[in-house]
Amino acid sequence: MISYHFKNNDMSTAKRPGDLEVMSRMANENMDIRMSGTLVKATTVKLGGHITMGVDKDTLNTIYMSALGSDTHYVVLYVINKEQFDKIKNTPL
Repeated sequence: MISYHFKNNDMSTAKRPGDLEVMSRMANENMDIRMSGTLVKATTVKLGGHITMGVDKDTLNTIYMSALGSDTHYVVLYVINKEQFDKIKNTPL
């Protein structure tokens, strides 16, 4: 587990955790974080591409609400190296 120590509770001068550290802490503390590894389709367009991912109904509803302006969740896409991930995932702690 990642721990954070701030002198006098002042985060203005402290190094802030990166996105992946924050998500790791959220997962370790059973907070509201979701992951889907189901890639349905990837297509190219002039400026890049469109990605279609399969998600459960609750996650889809959360994404819809965020798109409509509920401003309660970030929706992000991370692409990670499969070989590196599997190597770490399959190494006992």
